[in-house]
Amino acid sequence: MNKNINKLDEVFDKCRIFITVGICGAGKTYYSKIIMNENPNLNIQIIYLDDIIDLKMDNHVIEKYVEILLNNNHNVIIDSVVSLEDRKKWINISKSFGVDIGCLYFDTSIDICFKRNYKRYPRIEKDAIRAMKKEFIIPTIEEGFNVIYDVNNNVIID
Repeated sequence: MNKNINKLDEVFDKCRIFITVGICGAGKTYYSKIIMNENPNLNIQIIYLDDIIDLKMDNHVIEKYVEILLNNNHNVIIDSVVSLEDRKKWINISKSFGVDIGCLYFDTSIDICFKRNYKRYPRIEKDAIRAMKKEFIIPTIEEGFNVIYDVNNNVIID
C-alpha cells in the first residue's frame, strides 16, 4: 500500500468533503480512485468534475447530489478543482452544508505531469500545462480549508 494512504484515517476524521488540487497529470483522479477502492471503511464517493463539465450539468444538480451523499453518510471527494475561484466555491458550499472541507494537494513536478499526460486521452497541450503550473496557487488554510493533505510529501497541514 502507498505510504501516503496511511494518514488517510487521520485526514478523513477532520472533514466530510475533500477537493483534489493540482495541475493536469498530477495524479488527482488516480489517487482518488485508490483512496476509494482501498478504504471502503471511509465510505467515499468521488465526483469527477471533468465528466460533469462534459455532460454540461447544472451546478445546482451537483450541489444537490453532494448534499444527498452527505445525508447518506458518505465522504465526498470532488476531483479536480484547480482554480482559486473554484476552491472558494466549494469551501462556501461545504459551509452551507455545515460540514468541514479538506484539500488533497498534489505537488507533482511538471516533468511527471508531461509524462502522465502523454498516456492519457485526450492529451492536454504542453503549453497549457506550463500555463497551469505558472498560474497555479498553492492551497492554504487561510482559504477556509480545515485541513490540507500534501499527498506527495505526506504532510498534514491544519
